[in-house]
Amino acid sequence: MNAELEKVIATFEAQTWDGLASMEESLLELEVRPGDAELLNLVFRICHTLKGDADSLGFAALTEFAHVLEDLLGRLRDGSLAMTDEILAQLLGSVDALRDLLSDVLEGRDALSAVHRRLLDALRRTAADEAGATPEGPAAAAGPGDLFLPRRLAAPTLRIRVETLDRLMNLAGELSIARGRLDQAVIEQGAWIGSELVEAHRAMDHLFANLQEEVMRVRMVPLGPVFRQHVRGVRELAVAHGKRARLEIRGEDAEIDTTVIEHLREALIHVIRNSLAHGIETPERRAAQGKDAVGRIVLSARQEGAQIVVEVSDDGAGVDVDAVRRRARTLGLAEDPDALGQDELLELVFHPGFSTRDEATLEAGRGVGMDAVRRSIEAVGGSVSLESVAGTGAATTLRLPLTLAIIDGFAVGVGDEIYVLPLATVVECLDLTVDGHYARGGTTGLMSVRGKPLSWVLLARALGLSCPSGRRPSVVVVEHAGQRLGLVVDALHGERQAVIKPLPRHLRHVPEIAGSTILGDGRIALILDVRAVIERAEDLPEALGRLHETQQAEEDGHV
Repeated sequence: MNAELEKVIATFEAQTWDGLASMEESLLELEVRPGDAELLNLVFRICHTLKGDADSLGFAALTEFAHVLEDLLGRLRDGSLAMTDEILAQLLGSVDALRDLLSDVLEGRDALSAVHRRLLDALRRTAADEAGATPEGPAAAAGPGDLFLPRRLAAPTLRIRVETLDRLMNLAGELSIARGRLDQAVIEQGAWIGSELVEAHRAMDHLFANLQEEVMRVRMVPLGPVFRQHVRGVRELAVAHGKRARLEIRGEDAEIDTTVIEHLREALIHVIRNSLAHGIETPERRAAQGKDAVGRIVLSARQEGAQIVVEVSDDGAGVDVDAVRRRARTLGLAEDPDALGQDELLELVFHPGFSTRDEATLEAGRGVGMDAVRRSIEAVGGSVSLESVAGTGAATTLRLPLTLAIIDGFAVGVGDEIYVLPLATVVECLDLTVDGHYARGGTTGLMSVRGKPLSWVLLARALGLSCPSGRRPSVVVVEHAGQRLGLVVDALHGERQAVIKPLPRHLRHVPEIAGSTILGDGRIALILDVRAVIERAEDLPEALGRLHETQQAEEDGHV
């Protein structure tokens, strides 16, 4: 009997959490569409179902609270009570109270606290003021829950610690490495291996690939829950600023690695707060500009190759570039702020300690927002960019890797060493011929790619290594944030999956190195950070006059 009851309670827990989330979302939507009867009916049905389920299990506190709330919702639904901002605030507070009570009963406490009773009395008074009657709570019903009052149980979905997933991922990575070594051995010894052994190897190889894919899939979580938790926060923070705003969500089915999502969660808090504090205008100002009095913040996600692109955009006033310029002058961030273009000024927003506010408030002004966003996103190999149009709005774009465990890579050779480039950054591969390129000192230069000039640099030179020669060089064209560069290498080893391994301590602060991996023959290869490599190449002495040389080369007909 006890085991059966635990299954029922586990199902009740999962359904109630989902129902409360739907109730909260519907109430927030009612603020935008107060006359939508279907939304109010949905909230009423959820509350009615919750009351019935709680009563059947003998959860008296939940039943009493849901009963009073249902009575108030019924009066709103039949039109005898009009929805107001105060009532909506009470209803949202009731959702929070129901969440507290659900947690309590699942942990063995079935009683209304003083806070809950005060809210319950307020709900009764709200209904009585308009309807002329005060509803009475139901008597505590006896039921099996009184005999087997449970502690908190897990929902009917298995919860796994992230550390356990990391160990599984590491084991899957080791299998991938062993598979690569076995593949190489089969190729080298193919003539001496029987057909049955080759066939068994192929079957095992397929199983390895499936195992790795399933472990990766377990680590992936949808972005929807992370996005939706900001819906209510946007509303309440806007009210605190004397504004009105709503959050629109798009692409909530996109999935991302559970490790990456923690960094995204922190970044979104700062970006959304900035949109509300600095972007969205007051209702009066928006009305004067011909805008909807309710500001709009759009939170969207989409997958691009091996990356997830998350964008937070608003229809507010945009970034005040004049204020940014003045602040840059005050902080000494630029010699001549007046000479900076908009893109350069927006880049200053990410500077540590930067804020256009002279005084700090609870929401903004301490200069840690966008700097924290960039640090959090770049910590997992992502990037952040900011765009703004005065009077129209601003958009912050966050690009993050789908996973930190395995990447699709492209292996290249420099001398006797092999390096791995993230495949998502590789555009194409070309031959570096004597004709058709404009060289400077042999280590950097320009070449023509379909009529357009492309800067190139020896990868060894960009990494600060000696420059080997003697092989026919190839060019791997890489791109990051719209910047393209040709990396000259000695050999192209092709695409392969790279299982990312932690770096040894002495390499953790080398900016050009993003990680390491083990090759099929057991050797270690370093995974390169293309962004840092491009930045390093731009800082080389040979590159100082490259823009001038590009122009001169085009005029002379060299490219």
